[in-house]
Amino acid sequence: MQYQSVETQNHPITLRISEEANLYPLWRNQRGNTFHTTQGPVTIVDPGVLNPYSGPDFKNAVIRFETGVIRRGDVEIHQHSHGWIRHHHKNDPAFADVILHVIRYGVPADIALNDIERIPTLVLSMLPGRAGESCSQLALDKSEDIFEELVRCFSRQRWEALKARFSPPDTQTVIMRTLSMLDPKGNFSSVLKLQLFLMQQLDAGDISIPALLQACVIHCDRLNWVMGRKRPLSHPRYRVSLLVLLAVLLATDPGKVRDISLRRLKEYCRILASRGFLTPGISTLEEIMGNIVLPFKAVHEGTDLFEAWMALPTQIYGLIKSRLKVWELNPKVTFGYQQGILQLEKEFCQSGQCRNCPLINAEVFIA
Repeated sequence: MQYQSVETQNHPITLRISEEANLYPLWRNQRGNTFHTTQGPVTIVDPGVLNPYSGPDFKNAVIRFETGVIRRGDVEIHQHSHGWIRHHHKNDPAFADVILHVIRYGVPADIALNDIERIPTLVLSMLPGRAGESCSQLALDKSEDIFEELVRCFSRQRWEALKARFSPPDTQTVIMRTLSMLDPKGNFSSVLKLQLFLMQQLDAGDISIPALLQACVIHCDRLNWVMGRKRPLSHPRYRVSLLVLLAVLLATDPGKVRDISLRRLKEYCRILASRGFLTPGISTLEEIMGNIVLPFKAVHEGTDLFEAWMALPTQIYGLIKSRLKVWELNPKVTFGYQQGILQLEKEFCQSGQCRNCPLINAEVFIA
């Protein structure tokens, strides 16, 4: 049997993945399947053995070309077609035995193993898909219940990814992840400098919380923050005092997380403001609860807080409003619901995978 993409009936939820490592179980199950590659149809005789060390992802795979030629070697898996180039695998001796390049996104093309040899690329798509269908057509035949169920699947994926960011919940991880919310979408160099500054201050010895906050605020103002068209109130100076306080609390006394709620964050802001510190607005506090507090609490306490995370209030993004308008839906948008749509946007809309979108193929996902 020949496939343009992977059949999904056995594991409909685990296919919604963002990390390369999550593609490994999917690839393991392709024994005997035939795919179209950049060098013609190829049958996976043996997907190979997962490599736990550096180098290609799978070792000793066996593939058969339509011509009858059989090759044994390694398989390298990337999320996008440009992964091979970005990771500098060409002419790398560790990848000299790669016989097949497997990707999830992008335009497939033969890749250069070295200056002479090129190997085929296979697209491990989510679904067969049906080209030519747009978002505007989805509302014609998909019920709101199906949308809700699909969004929850993507929300769960987002939730698990957030928890993974705090594993293990050690001091460095907590500080790095918490302060990353100073500017989640940019200024990475300045964020890193402030993260390192805070860790240095903590390592230096005894320092009071107010003095530490003041030192971090001063350091924050000395850094170069490129804001572009971002709103003035989104500047990290409005977040730094609260995020540093939260990072120190979680890093030095993780048990305090049990007492942190949206109401408690508002109280922290009130106290900080009374001492002259700038503080963020309610929408940022909701983001902090959803991206930091609840994921950290779930990891630290070993509890399942997915439903609490789903129910968090949130300010609806313009992107989400636009999507829901096109889909002709008017649901109650909570933090988790919004995160699910954002995950779908990332997985399919932004990467041009409209024809593989599960909203078009919802009947495959929802039994």
